Amino acid sequence: MVRLSDGTVVAWGKNYFGVTNVPAGLKNIANMSCGEDHELALVGYGTPQIQFVPQTSIAHVGGNGMLAANVSGTYPMAYQWYRDDFSVAGATNTWLLLTNLQSADAGSFTLVVSNNIGQSTSAPVNYGVESSPYFLTPLPTQQNDLVGNPLFLDVNAAGMPPLAYQSQLTGVNMTDSGRISGTTSTSLYFNPAAFADSGLLTLIVTNDYGSYTGLVANLAITTVIGWGDNSSGQLQMPAKATNVVALASGGDHNVALLINGSLTAWGDNSYGQNNVPASANQIVAIAESDTHSLALKSDGSVVAWGDNSFGQTNVPTTVLNAVAISAGSGFSFAVRRINSSASNCHRLARHSGRCLLPAPMCSIRKRLPGQ
Repeated sequence: MVRLSDGTVVAWGKNYFGVTNVPAGLKNIANMSCGEDHELALVGYGTPQIQFVPQTSIAHVGGNGMLAANVSGTYPMAYQWYRDDFSVAGATNTWLLLTNLQSADAGSFTLVVSNNIGQSTSAPVNYGVESSPYFLTPLPTQQNDLVGNPLFLDVNAAGMPPLAYQSQLTGVNMTDSGRISGTTSTSLYFNPAAFADSGLLTLIVTNDYGSYTGLVANLAITTVIGWGDNSSGQLQMPAKATNVVALASGGDHNVALLINGSLTAWGDNSYGQNNVPASANQIVAIAESDTHSLALKSDGSVVAWGDNSFGQTNVPTTVLNAVAISAGSGFSFAVRRINSSASNCHRLARHSGRCLLPAPMCSIRKRLPGQ
């Protein structure tokens, strides 16, 4: 639902209970609120009323800024912004966009609103423009990229020129090389990205008026890439997700098995499903459910953690010599080895023409009949 400049409302989308059926003739909307299956609108009449809290705003030379007000009253209404009592050309909306600010753009800003009933003036906003350097951290802060792929990062720095730049990775100055360029500019290019590029990437900006160090990105260069919903950070692979040999995904969380038998987990942690226990080492298989995690160790034991509402992480004492695991919504499952003797392994091999047990679990690694 949105309010248009003429004070009317337009709504669209799911129309359960008629929530997008805006009442006929509804106008002069001052404020509105949306519930799950209902809407509210506050109607305003009379002389203009400006909801504008006095504040002091600061920008930097070369940067941008915006001032805005929430106005109610009888439509139609006319708007005019003023700086130090002088009208700003073309500033005839409820907002004022300030671009490429210079020191001379600093001042006291007010908004004058008028309609057929009267006129109102907002409280003044003192807007300052500093010469010192500054930049906003680009979004998203967490940046993931596949190892071997190119990666480009850029910031918009402001401040009185000339500006000087120095990129740092985990606190160490970076230099251009055959693979990395732009370390003394606002644009940094990795081609290709490597595991060693993971870490906190910062940029130091300096000029004659000072210095500013800001975060460009928290870099994670891994062999894992994700896409889709990222509301719980399930696409933000940790930097240590290297040498990954297996992946498992749950409701909004993930776990990766590394080549050294350790685990790393990320995403939703509402039930501690990403809190990998210390006992989860020498892992050969993993499984994830909506809210809990399982890991199979090389000795055939099973480790479980996370949501235990239905006892799904209470591994029974009878779960020994397991060879496979699976996790469902509120339950866990393990396949046990029937017999670990060499004769049984050979019997299974003769029956199928191949070993039926996962390689890490098979206690006899001999040439099978017919091979």
